[in-house]
Amino acid sequence: TVVGISLGYGLLQLMLQLIPNLQIEFSAIAMLLGPLPVAMLTSAVVLLGFVMPSLLQLLNTPPIRVIRQQEKSVQSMLWMLLTGTLSLIIFSVILTENLLLTAWVIGAIIVLCAVLYLTVWGVLKLLRNMKLNLSAYVRTPSQTALQITALALGLSLITVLAVLRTDLLDRWQQQLPEGTPNQFVYGLPPFDMPDLKAQLEQNGWKS
Repeated sequence: TVVGISLGYGLLQLMLQLIPNLQIEFSAIAMLLGPLPVAMLTSAVVLLGFVMPSLLQLLNTPPIRVIRQQEKSVQSMLWMLLTGTLSLIIFSVILTENLLLTAWVIGAIIVLCAVLYLTVWGVLKLLRNMKLNLSAYVRTPSQTALQITALALGLSLITVLAVLRTDLLDRWQQQLPEGTPNQFVYGLPPFDMPDLKAQLEQNGWKS
């Protein structure tokens, strides 16, 4: 939004005033043609896909239904799931710029979610029909299964990222040749570059 752009620009100017030796090349035209359209498109896709269906349903929901705490209809849940998946596909295609990769990733996520949902829904349905003490907590197996599936998917993705991070680092270390630099300097201001080079030469370090 205009407020967010103005706030970001103001904070950037404040940072430049507080750190006078900091040199940052800033171009409003480059921002308007680069990250700003991507950020606006991302916000619009997420808003339309995940928030807008709920808002439209809220406008058409009578107050008596809210008071009675009636569960959502299957049609509304399917509509929200469809719009959310569609927005996720659009967002993934924009970021990856690879339609085949997006299709494989989204397809795998959909299959995984379907398997998890059917498994959890079957277990909850069985618990509800057994008339046990836990049956009182399973009023709507479909909605409860959807919530458990979302939680399980999030935890599984975090686990996969943690495992892949360690595995990728090990593989990269094995593939690097001997003598490869293993220490890096990020965010070094240009006015500190001569001192860094002098220190490297003084200690005999190669760069």
